[in-house]
Amino acid sequence: MTPKNRENWEATRAKGRTRFILVTGVLGWGLPMFLFMTFWVQKVSVDDVGSIALSMALWAVGGLGFGYWVWRVSEKKYLEAIESEEPNRRTNGS
Repeated sequence: MTPKNRENWEATRAKGRTRFILVTGVLGWGLPMFLFMTFWVQKVSVDDVGSIALSMALWAVGGLGFGYWVWRVSEKKYLEAIESEEPNRRTNGS
């Protein structure tokens, strides 16, 4: 993890996990996937409210899972980067 990536992740994680999952997972991934898969791939009619509601619910849940997974992976990389810096700080006298 580069120092810039670490700085960006620190700013992101300061806003909280829940916000990250909702913004990145549900809105950033789930919503575009819902729109694309529902109206472009499956060509669901806007009159088919039941299919739209089901698709929306499924992609929202998928977005929650995706957001949570990205959070976990990013947090793991961040913690590993912090951990790898600790020995350097001790040997440099910091």
